[in-house]
Parts: sequence; structure tokens; C-alpha cells
Amino acid sequence: MTFRLISVLVFVLSVSMLLIQSEGPALVAGFTPEEAVQYGQRMYRQGILPSGRPMQALVQGDIPVDGTMFSCISCHLRSGLGATEGSIISLPVNGAELFQPLARGQEVLKLSPEQQPRQLSSTQLRPAYTEATLARAIRDGVDAGGRSLDRVMPRYKIDDRDMAVLIHYLRHLSSRISPGVDDTTIHFATVITDDVEPALRDAMLLTLQAHVRDRNSQSRHDEERARKGPYYKDDMFMSYRRWSLTVWELQGDPSTWTEQLQEYYRQRPVFALLGGISNQDWRPIHDFCQQQQLPCVLPITPYPVIADDDWYTLYFSKSYDQEAESAARFIRSRSARNQIPPLVQVYRNGPAASRLADSFRQTADRLRLGPVIDVLLPAEQPADAGFWNQLGRGHGGAAVLLWLTAADLGRSASLAEWSRPPAIVIAAGSLLGEKTGAVPAGIRDMTYLTYPHSLPEEARKSLTVLRRWLKVRDVPVTDEVIQSKVYFIGWMLSGVIRHMRRNYYRDHFLDVWDMMNDETYAISVYPRVSFGPGQRYLAKGCYMVQLTKDPEPQLVRRSDWLIH
Repeated sequence: MTFRLISVLVFVLSVSMLLIQSEGPALVAGFTPEEAVQYGQRMYRQGILPSGRPMQALVQGDIPVDGTMFSCISCHLRSGLGATEGSIISLPVNGAELFQPLARGQEVLKLSPEQQPRQLSSTQLRPAYTEATLARAIRDGVDAGGRSLDRVMPRYKIDDRDMAVLIHYLRHLSSRISPGVDDTTIHFATVITDDVEPALRDAMLLTLQAHVRDRNSQSRHDEERARKGPYYKDDMFMSYRRWSLTVWELQGDPSTWTEQLQEYYRQRPVFALLGGISNQDWRPIHDFCQQQQLPCVLPITPYPVIADDDWYTLYFSKSYDQEAESAARFIRSRSARNQIPPLVQVYRNGPAASRLADSFRQTADRLRLGPVIDVLLPAEQPADAGFWNQLGRGHGGAAVLLWLTAADLGRSASLAEWSRPPAIVIAAGSLLGEKTGAVPAGIRDMTYLTYPHSLPEEARKSLTVLRRWLKVRDVPVTDEVIQSKVYFIGWMLSGVIRHMRRNYYRDHFLDVWDMMNDETYAISVYPRVSFGPGQRYLAKGCYMVQLTKDPEPQLVRRSDWLIH
């Protein structure tokens, strides 16, 4: 009877275990698979254990470091595909690479069955990792083949439970090709809102479409090379895909844009958004891309989202925020410590001027320049001599920030008549556009303009290249600023796609953008644009200029390209 009872108990326990397993996925170190991915991601990106404590490690053999200082993402990047810096090579640590052998000519191992006859033997650099050998590599710096990894790689002190979580995350990191890519085509989209004038819409779209036509022209027989090229260049040729470009037109109030974007994406998922143009706040599109983990590359908008921690949208610059920050830093650079003049900013309610005022106020607070006095011009009040004289009686000797358009700034000559002249006057060049001549000649000696673009003499060479490129492709020159930006997008995109090879992961796409060399040739709008891990704004500078007193004033540079 005892034997039968034991048998029944064993059977019941076995069935119970089956039922428990059938009720949900197996746990990972006590966490659900989804929780394990979240905790593993935090370990990888932030160096924080599931417990909330920092990971601990040794570098260079015996130097203890906090894992938050040397997180995995620092070297292996967000996608896990690795990077090269100087003589240090950080190999891929994503699941698709770790758990297969690594060999010279790695791409040869990925050939389709039809292409296998072209494969030649390759030298194996290491066998595939197992969970045990991967744990050893992370803890002791010994790879799957028994060789020591570079001493710059931290040796992490991680217990078995936390190690299982990290390995689970690595197994899922960049393991599936992202949506929007198939065997022949990378699908892109561009977003255009209905407030954009047709001429500006065409300037952006026709230039972008010309790049797509160039890519698909087959002038270099890329598709033929992909099928018949030599095996040792498979990493170059097999990655070739055509580009397709869909236009996502957004209509109506921005509160409805998210729903429209979701419908476009449901109909045809794309790999990334390229360019795009809107005169309104880019926030709804930015948030949609962040939610969908969809790269959005260099939209043309005066209202980018200022959020350094967000990842999926890459902007040309901070736009108005950049000018306001530059103005504050310029005042700081001209003033002795503890001798900052009072700060007064004059503006009317409106999206551009309000954004300048808000950003200047925040930067002044961050730099400890002192309080900022806001003088808000009501819509019905003219900026006439009476207004300026009254302002001078209350704020003589102040640093005066004029976030005004040419119509208002053109009536500010009375600033020169103050009994205590302003310490400095700064106006926003972007609000004046081409109407810089509106600044009264009598105040030009004391007035500086923010100028967040290339000076005319700097842009001349690049504009010549742009005009020739457009002419060859029968694209009319209509707006050189917009067309220069879109020309740059296509110029860079070709290099980014080439560097990706066949690793079509969205995070890797943005990682490669971050690793590109700083550029001065292919962009005329800015003196230079610079890249770096996690940087979301390419043009990080601004000139401060003054105007000559000529009827058609010339710009005189009064500062270097202020980097911040």
C-alpha cells in the first residue's frame, strides 16, 4: 500500500507541475520573462541590479568601479552590436551573435541555402557561447574559446540569479530584424503636416525622393552583385536593399495626429521616418516614435522636443532653445563674476517668442545669472517710442533680450536715448529671418543677434554642390535651407545603411548615426554637425553677430561657434 501511495503522490505532483507550467511561461530567476527583460535591460543600460543596487566590477585587473560608470551600453551600444574606439574593439553581445560561432568572414555563416556553394572555409575565432561560458566571460573575462578578453572590459561581480536575468536579456537583444525590412526593400516614410506651404513641402519631398531614386537606380548593379558577388564581399553586397518612401500626410489639429500615425503604421510598418516637415510642435510625432521604438531622423521643424533622455528622434538642432541658451552663455562670457547686469526680456505671446523666453529663463537659472524680468507686450500695445522710453526708466543698464519680430524691433530706436543705456541688447536672428535690416542703425553698436546657421561666406561652397546636385536630378531650387538639410539626410543615410550591413535593427540604425564622423562638407546650413552616443541634436552651436550700419547691413561675427 505504501508503494502505491507513493506512486499516486508522484503522479499527482507530476500532473500538478505540468498544470503549473501550462498556466504560464517558465520563470527566469523568479521573474516572468517580461520582467526579466526589463530588469536585464536596466542592468545592461544603467548598471543597476534587479535589487536596485549598482553592479560592482573590476577594471584593469584590480580597480573597483561602480557599474553605473561602466555599464554594458557604454561600449556595446544600445543595440548590442558593439563599436570600435581607437584600438579597442567591442564585439557584438546580442543574442543573434553570441550563441553562434564567431569566424573571420562572419557574414559567410549567414548565407541562404542557395548561396552556400559559394561559401569557403573560414577560421573560427571562438565557438558559440553557452549560458555557462557567457557567465564566465562576464565575471572573469574569459571568452567561449578560453582566451582572456581585453583588460578594459569590467569583470562584473554578479550572482547566479542576476546573471540569469542579464543573459536572458542578451539572448533577446537585437535578435529579430525590425519591422519595415524584407528581403528586397527597406521601407521608409516621411511625415508632412497640412500647415506647410506647398512650395516648402515640395522642397523637402522632391529632394528626398531624388535620393530614393538614386539608391534604386542600379547604376552600380547592386542587386546583381548581391546574387553573384564574391563570397568575401558578402558583408557588403548581401546587405543591399532597395528603398521605398511613403508619404504620411497629417491633417487637422495636432491632437488627432497620433491616431492618424497609428493608422498609417498599421497599414504599412516602416523601418524609420526620414526628414518630414511641419511648422507646429513635433511633440505628437516624437511621442509616437518613442512609443513604437521607431527612428525619426532629422525632421524639419522649428519646435523640436527637448528631451535628452529620449532616444528615437534625432534633430538638426534645438532651434529657438539653442538661441536662448547661447544668449545666456554670451552674457555670462562678457561679464565678470558677480557683475551680471539685470536681465530683462521683452516678447509677445506666441509659440516662438514664448519658447525663447522660457528657455532663456531656464538657462539663466541654471547658470545662476540672477532673476529674469519678463516684459510681455499685449497684442494691442504697439512697441512705439513711448513703450521703449518707459522701459528705459525702469530698466536702465540692464541686459535687454528682445524676442521680437522685425515689425516690433524696427521701432526700437529709442533704446539709444536711455539715460542709462542697456548693458547689452540681444535679439533672436531666427525671428528676423532675412529682415535683419529692420534693426535701427542707431542701436546696432549695442545690439547682438543670435545666428544659429552658417555665415554666408561659410555656406558658399556647399551651396554650389547642392545646386549642381539638384540640377542634375531636375529638382528646382526653391528653398536652399530646406533642400540643404534634406540633401544632408540622404548623404548620411547611404553611409549609415552601408555600415549596418545586414543588421537591420532600429536601435543599431541609430547607433550607427551616433558613431558617424562629424560633418562639414555635405551641410551648408551649419558650419558643422557633430555626432556622439546618445546625442539627439546635431548642430550644437550658435554665432553671435552684429550688423554694419549700411542700408543693406552685413553680418559681423562677434563670437566663435558657441558649443553647448
